[in-house]
Amino acid sequence: PMTATVAYSSLSAAGQPVDISGYVTDPLHDTVARFSSMQGLGKFSFDAYNPRKYTAHIHWGNREVLYPLPALDQSASQLTVVSRDDRMLKLQVSLGDSLYNKHKTTRILGISRDSLCFAALGTDMYQVNVPVANLPIGRVTFFLFNDQGRLVSQRSVFIGSSDSGRIVAATDKADYSPGDKVNL
Repeated sequence: PMTATVAYSSLSAAGQPVDISGYVTDPLHDTVARFSSMQGLGKFSFDAYNPRKYTAHIHWGNREVLYPLPALDQSASQLTVVSRDDRMLKLQVSLGDSLYNKHKTTRILGISRDSLCFAALGTDMYQVNVPVANLPIGRVTFFLFNDQGRLVSQRSVFIGSSDSGRIVAATDKADYSPGDKVNL
């Protein structure tokens, strides 16, 4: 099986968030996942088997809508933040069954604002440790590129600081006369 994770946004015709709930069934009509949204956003995961087809049963008000989920991509790659603490991020590259042990090389690039702050190269499924101290404060997005240079997955993290939010101001001298320019 492959773990399928589905993230969704539910909006009214006017574009306003709508809370929904529901469940996912397999071809045998067994329920494999349940879901509900908050402020129109939600996420669920389930163990999916190829070539089975899955259907989402969406409850909205007093209506039920059936939505067939897309087929699994056995050639997919995924970048995941497996763990994180104050010192280290652990990233994992996972491959679909058709790519597993095919000696496929992928690249991870970490970008913050307009700068490259991390790069890694790996083969097949692998994990990479990223020291947090080497990353800039703010949002860092990690991009996963396949062996053909195509973007296949991305994850963003926020790197904080123990002194973030604190502003320190200092002048160039201790005393000023009336009318003096102040360098701050």
